[in-house]
Amino acid sequence: MLRYHRLLGNMRPIFANPTPIDYSYDQRGDVLYVTFAREKAARTLEVLPDWPMVTADVNDQGQIVGVEYVGVKQFGSETFVRLLKERFRLLGMEIAEKEAASLMSFMQTREAELALAG
Repeated sequence: MLRYHRLLGNMRPIFANPTPIDYSYDQRGDVLYVTFAREKAARTLEVLPDWPMVTADVNDQGQIVGVEYVGVKQFGSETFVRLLKERFRLLGMEIAEKEAASLMSFMQTREAELALAG
């Protein structure tokens, strides 16, 4: 995965859509997948390899089309957004405050809360 870090380290972290468009949640694995665009991922970036685990699917244009978060119930949405921002900053990229706020807001919708509570 290191080659992807170098490749992506020079670009700005652009989500394919500034706000999430959908999500899915697997209760057995405690895995949340947040979708930003319905398009094929060209590669997957290992954002956090330890615990919680976070990966980002990136399209051919270098835009993030989806983010997978393993351990969402244990760590919560605030930790998720904070860890994403910190990790991308270490890679030389910034998640805009508007994008972070949008992601946090999406994860706190009634639908998302119901899915995570189930």
